[in-house]
Amino acid sequence: MFDEELNQIINDSTNIIIVKVYNKLIRMEQIKGGIFASRNFLAEQLNISNQSVSTALRMLKASGYVTETKFNGQTQFILNHVVSQNPAEKPSEQAEKIEKQENNQPKPTVIRKGGKTITRIEIPDF
Repeated sequence: MFDEELNQIINDSTNIIIVKVYNKLIRMEQIKGGIFASRNFLAEQLNISNQSVSTALRMLKASGYVTETKFNGQTQFILNHVVSQNPAEKPSEQAEKIEKQENNQPKPTVIRKGGKTITRIEIPDF
């Protein structure tokens, strides 16, 4: 069901822990649209540290593979289907597009007068 996403993570990931955590999540039973598991449980099951699990989950959330919520006081992980916009596009090309988008963001202008500092951000088309 999540084979395409798993393959994408395997190809893009530099850390095997991320692959292990995602593989464990996709193999667990989903209840009410998500997986109920704590970081401690995942760490014990995979025989890795809690810090490693937290780092892996942070990377998975940043990439959009996993969403973390609280449901009745328990941690719930929702697995997202991530489809690449252009499968022929290389990761370096994707990184260049993201960098260009970041470069188009408004930059603050700092003005210093008489010991006071004024920071101005001009928003285009506003």
